[in-house]
Amino acid sequence: MKAETLKKDIKFNTSDNGEDWDGFLAAVEASSINDKGQILNVIRSQADRDQRQQQIRNMIAIYNEIDDILPGLRRAIIKVNCSDSKTDEQIAKYANTNPDSLTMAELLYSASLTQDVNTKMAIYQKAIDLYPEDFHAYNDLACLQASQGNYETAKDLLDKANSLSPNNGIVLNNIGVLCLTQGDYEGAKVAFDASEKAGFAQSYNQGVIDMKNGDYASASSKMANGKCTYNLALNQLLTKDYTAAKNTLNCISNKTAAEYYLLAIIGARTNTPAEIYSNLKQCCSLDANYKVQASKDMEFKNFKDNAEFQAAIQ
Repeated sequence: MKAETLKKDIKFNTSDNGEDWDGFLAAVEASSINDKGQILNVIRSQADRDQRQQQIRNMIAIYNEIDDILPGLRRAIIKVNCSDSKTDEQIAKYANTNPDSLTMAELLYSASLTQDVNTKMAIYQKAIDLYPEDFHAYNDLACLQASQGNYETAKDLLDKANSLSPNNGIVLNNIGVLCLTQGDYEGAKVAFDASEKAGFAQSYNQGVIDMKNGDYASASSKMANGKCTYNLALNQLLTKDYTAAKNTLNCISNKTAAEYYLLAIIGARTNTPAEIYSNLKQCCSLDANYKVQASKDMEFKNFKDNAEFQAAIQ
């Protein structure tokens, strides 16, 4: 690799300590120069730096030994902080074959290198076994279990994480999200408030609770800084701001079935059949459970007999 390329990624901290007068005096003191006492007295009597330097130049002409002392004082100290890091391929391999050779951070990182849920769970469990007093793996495994609908398991893991790291804003946030998912809005509010006191911004999540409680105006205020999220779009739909809701959903990349379903509802409310059918088709292709829901949803009562609607939910 070329030096110019390396320099772009390296931060250099440089400092100049000036002339090493103490080092020079110590070197003269330790030398075999016959008149070293006289030399030291002359140098020490010069208060001005330039005068000291001139006196040294004068003495070099008389004492060749001084010329031998100076090169050793012209020095630079270089300290390099570096790390020997493993490649992603090595980390992924060791996570499965030799997990105890990895640090906690490396184990947690290895979980991000796979999309397989079971592999992720196995990695987090290994991290718990190897580092039972560290809250991170309990917290991450809890989030994964919750995403699979295993809420009781997720709760136990979060309780353990909370006991290992009390008043941790991230853990408290996840406890609040779990409560919110299960419809425990009061529990969610308590957890989000505690998380905010621990330094974790919670305005958006508190806005979600307000929306669930029917206070859409308060929710709009608290969720104002949210961008491209399902709950923000839902609150905009509930306040009948269909254009804003549509824009919020359309800016979401890799939409879920729920987000396509919400777009279909917006299509129904704005009497745009093409948007109903295209979004329902996308929704049902991602999650077949929406086929039954759409067939019974009163949002689509004026479109249920349409052949394109029926085709979209087949």
